[in-house]
Amino acid sequence: MDDLANASVIKSLAHQNAKKATEHLLGICQGIMADQVLSDQEIHFLSNWVKQNPAVTENWPGKTIARRLHEILFDGVITKEERESLIGTLTSLCNNDFAETGDAQTMPIGIPFDDDPHIIFDDRLFCFTGSFYFGTRSACERAVEKLTAQTKGYVTRDVDYLVVGSQINADWKHSSYGNKIETAMNYIEKGCGIALISEQQWVEALSQIK
Repeated sequence: MDDLANASVIKSLAHQNAKKATEHLLGICQGIMADQVLSDQEIHFLSNWVKQNPAVTENWPGKTIARRLHEILFDGVITKEERESLIGTLTSLCNNDFAETGDAQTMPIGIPFDDDPHIIFDDRLFCFTGSFYFGTRSACERAVEKLTAQTKGYVTRDVDYLVVGSQINADWKHSSYGNKIETAMNYIEKGCGIALISEQQWVEALSQIK
């Protein structure tokens, strides 16, 4: 077997392992969230399982879930906001179809995301809408503010990036955060330089900085 063929086999096996780990993660999340209650013990169990199964952290959203668990448990205190945000994330994972594809649905249908955005953080203005695997809205804002970017709670013509969270559904147009998307699209049509980007695109850009 030549090097190219060998590399292809290794890549295929890695993908299969990551997919199996993701499917297992989904099963665990479904079990944990069956009663819609998330205890400290369950959070610690999930964190330990992720550490023991590193293959699940090789892809999104497993990598993001692992980071969130680390941040939640880092100071030894699980706040109400952290618990509620994690409940929303795990519930979304249970309702997602990524077990069949090996990846989560990251681009809601009907939203014209920038195909290949060149995301710059320094002195840029970010607005966030929707719910994020990455964490709470505040956590997302803090992540870009650490990189000297600015944030805004609503869309104006001077916004550079509107980041759309992945935990959304087919009815996004009729939801509260759909208004931000519609406003941004109107500004774009008028020639304003707002880039609509998905959570995955944003997270990947963050990971390249760190």
